[in-house]
Amino acid sequence: MRTNKTLLKIAILAVGVQDIGGGAASPALADIMKAMPNVLPTTIMLITTLPTLGQVVMSFVFGRLSECFRKRSLFFCASAVFLVSGLAPLFLDNIIHILICRFILGLAIGVFVPLGVTLITDFYDDPREINQMNGLNITIACFGGMAFQMIGGFLAKTNWHYCFLAYLSSIVVFMIVFFWMPEPIKKETGLTAVKEKLPATIYWIAILYGVTNMILMSIVTNNAVAIVMNRYGDAGTAGISLTGYTAGGLVGGILFGFMVRVLRRYTLSTGYLIAAAGFTVAFIASNAVMIIIGTTLVGISLGTIIPASYEKIQRSAPPALIGAGIGLACAFQGLGQFFQAIIYDPILKVIGGPGKPAFGVSAVACAALFILAALLTAMKREKAVPSSCL
Repeated sequence: MRTNKTLLKIAILAVGVQDIGGGAASPALADIMKAMPNVLPTTIMLITTLPTLGQVVMSFVFGRLSECFRKRSLFFCASAVFLVSGLAPLFLDNIIHILICRFILGLAIGVFVPLGVTLITDFYDDPREINQMNGLNITIACFGGMAFQMIGGFLAKTNWHYCFLAYLSSIVVFMIVFFWMPEPIKKETGLTAVKEKLPATIYWIAILYGVTNMILMSIVTNNAVAIVMNRYGDAGTAGISLTGYTAGGLVGGILFGFMVRVLRRYTLSTGYLIAAAGFTVAFIASNAVMIIIGTTLVGISLGTIIPASYEKIQRSAPPALIGAGIGLACAFQGLGQFFQAIIYDPILKVIGGPGKPAFGVSAVACAALFILAALLTAMKREKAVPSSCL
């Protein structure tokens, strides 16, 4: 049976809708803290961070899983885990039980993230199509994150338990993939994958990707502090600013294919330049509007850097090991985001505390990454493929 190309594209991108599914509970944290006054606020905040750790654990083993199991089977198993662990806290009041469910939820997300990227190279060969799909994949992930937060926030108005009903949306994604996406044909056998090893380049890309995500995450963790402490606005203003960050990611993902055609190998370094500009604007900001502009620019850089990094892995890894390479990158991404506050804390204690000083540190770091990426690109010979991002 012939596969409809449009429906196939929708099915592949639908996998990415759940990439940031852990955010559904974020709007309800304050209400959960009120409902559990005897539980430390930092413990309750683990509801949003534990899925990241689960994602890291699963991302490390995704490569092996993708070699041993069919892609559709992986997706359906992860979807079942995602649905059950996502909905379970609806019926729970014990924080330990809720946190266990959230960690398990992260395991499912740890399958969705690399799976969505590897499916692109499974079904597409044209570099231009791959770049376009990589960009759209990030766009859909950002959209999914916004949708989960909005639905979770709306449902939590009645009762904080209800925010977890947002995970019922996974049933729709399950049906789309079930009917519209066939099992991809393996381009190389598992035997080849066993014989080959990931090139050292992939490890360097994954480490750099993790460091980059750690830096970009500072715009999220310090956004509210920068706005409220400097009296630029309140929590609502901070929410608008973070929406700008997500919206920027949407724009960056949509424009990624165009940027690759124009900037070619310098797409990744340009992403770092945009990030440096965004952090600089937020650092020198004298009002909320400037911080929102800076946050949005950082979001655009996110929508550029992520697919550009994926493209580098897709080109550098043997076809049979692309899943392992993407999984490794996703693992370092989660590690970078989780440890961001811990690594930044000693630096910020010296230069003035959280908030705008963190933006200054990130601006310098992104500027350094821009210079490094641009120099490495200039030192390499350009290949004939016009869609190469470096």
